[in-house]
Amino acid sequence: MTTKRELNAQAHRQAILAAAATQFKQAGVQATSIAQVAKLAAVSTRTLYKYFPNKNELAHAVYLQDIDDGIATNQAILTDSTLDFKAKLTKMMQTQMALSQQLHPDYIRYAADDFQGKTGHPETAPDYLAQLETFWTALITAGIQAGAISDKRSPAALRIYIQAFFNLGQQTITDPAVLKDLTDLFFNGLTGQVDA
Repeated sequence: MTTKRELNAQAHRQAILAAAATQFKQAGVQATSIAQVAKLAAVSTRTLYKYFPNKNELAHAVYLQDIDDGIATNQAILTDSTLDFKAKLTKMMQTQMALSQQLHPDYIRYAADDFQGKTGHPETAPDYLAQLETFWTALITAGIQAGAISDKRSPAALRIYIQAFFNLGQQTITDPAVLKDLTDLFFNGLTGQVDA
């Protein structure tokens, strides 16, 4: 049974993470102080340091939460029975692009450094890629079952191709017509038909 103290600790940790995510994504990691995060989370800096020993560890925790949230969001879209496969991929892409446009460039730089192990966390990329591998497998399987992906292509090539499409979501694409063209190119190739 979870004690009241444990519940309070979980609540404090979540409040700190939420406040840090807000600050880091709006102002950047470098420009955000621990005192600002503590104030926004309505905790003392001493309480904050009980959960996160420094700003780097706090930013790392925020980034890990973003990874988990992103995969969970895409998984929910993938299992949405009201959408066909192309609509699912388009919605995943739109969601990713909308999110990336809200992020401060400094936070994006921190996330890239963290992913590459430059922040003292060499496990970030392997752990994320393992989660992503499970997701890509589920996505490819769903696409094959829907008849939207050819089962004649190698799973490795399919993963690379789909990941390249998703990596576009890290770019600043705001024009819906550009997204539609990219989606058509993704599904039909350079010489394929253009969807109306």
